[in-house]
Amino acid sequence: MNRTVYLAGAMYGLSYDEASLWRNQVKKDLGHAWEDCLSHYWEVLDPMQGKEDLGLETFIGMEYDDPDLNHRAIVEKDLFHVREASVILANLTNIPACSPSIGTMMELGYALALNKLVYVVADKDSLHAKHPFIKGRCVVFPTISRAVASIMSL
Repeated sequence: MNRTVYLAGAMYGLSYDEASLWRNQVKKDLGHAWEDCLSHYWEVLDPMQGKEDLGLETFIGMEYDDPDLNHRAIVEKDLFHVREASVILANLTNIPACSPSIGTMMELGYALALNKLVYVVADKDSLHAKHPFIKGRCVVFPTISRAVASIMSL
């Protein structure tokens, strides 16, 4: 089995730190699993990688001066990573009220169309956790740590 996980989740409307904090924790947690046993190694595909300059912004928006962050390049890279991943881990707990996180939902839809294993972290009473597409096709977890533990057991 290809042991690659893609980290989908909100960016728009968040600070760089808010968008990166949970992703960095997942990378750290999966990295410890790798140190403990090579058979548990997981490669992590993080859409925040290469976007460190966004740390200079107050909030992550949709327009960037950096030519490497043009819309087509962002979308193609993220969709490539979804195709390459064996598991998609989507954090739906930090989506700001001002944004429906369209990019994350597109990634989830694409992953489901490709029959990927999709793990979703969502508050159990949230609209996301109750939506038929999430409940019917994804494995839903209440916390990121529980989702990561399940990934490590694959």
